[in-house]
Amino acid sequence: MDSEHNKTDEYRKLHPLAVVALLLGIASLVAFASPGMWLVPLLAVCCALIALWQIHLRPEQLAGAKLARWALALAVVIGMAAISKRTITKGLLHQQAETIVEGWLSALAEKQYDKSLRFLTYKAVSTFAPPLDPRASPDTPRPTEAEAKLIVLTGLRESPLAEQTAQLGESPNAVALGPLSGTSARGATQLLPAVYRVESSITDSTGKPFTLSVVLAWNDLDEGSRLPARIDQWRILEEEPQQ
Repeated sequence: MDSEHNKTDEYRKLHPLAVVALLLGIASLVAFASPGMWLVPLLAVCCALIALWQIHLRPEQLAGAKLARWALALAVVIGMAAISKRTITKGLLHQQAETIVEGWLSALAEKQYDKSLRFLTYKAVSTFAPPLDPRASPDTPRPTEAEAKLIVLTGLRESPLAEQTAQLGESPNAVALGPLSGTSARGATQLLPAVYRVESSITDSTGKPFTLSVVLAWNDLDEGSRLPARIDQWRILEEEPQQ
């Protein structure tokens, strides 16, 4: 009788979903790449649970419970780690972005326009440069570096943002109205939009708060730059966006 029982155990079929769950559990490492890949550990958990349930119902016919448990543990651990990493990273990006925006606005409020340029990408700085005249002769002398910088600083100083920020006084506060979202890319550069309510840190300030939309560029840094990101675009909004 014992030999018949052992023979039955020997010929139990390995549940295919237990194998699939283990493979998906290993593949769950892709969940660190993007939130869209969180589906992989979720599928691994579903397959492992189904396999365990069916093995429990037919233990004399199906094997692979240990395999399914390993797959379940692997998928849960990797999935939770991926979600935690994403949450922590977004929190750090949010803090860094707010620090950068406040530093830039403080430089504008204190009329340190030269310093404020360090917070901008080349693309943002070039918006203040005069457009090239297509009818100009190739021999037409171009502005020197000093002349070009003076043009950019003048454009920044006369911009509506500089005027409104200066009215708020020193060290204006930038209060985030929502998390960074809608990430896009430009080559190797990540572009993250954010919206801030800019208000004075001085109680008797005559300046009015305003809403500022910005796009921050990450990994678009000059050599030696200490900033994790720089401001690529900005726009003053008429109204605060709906939450």
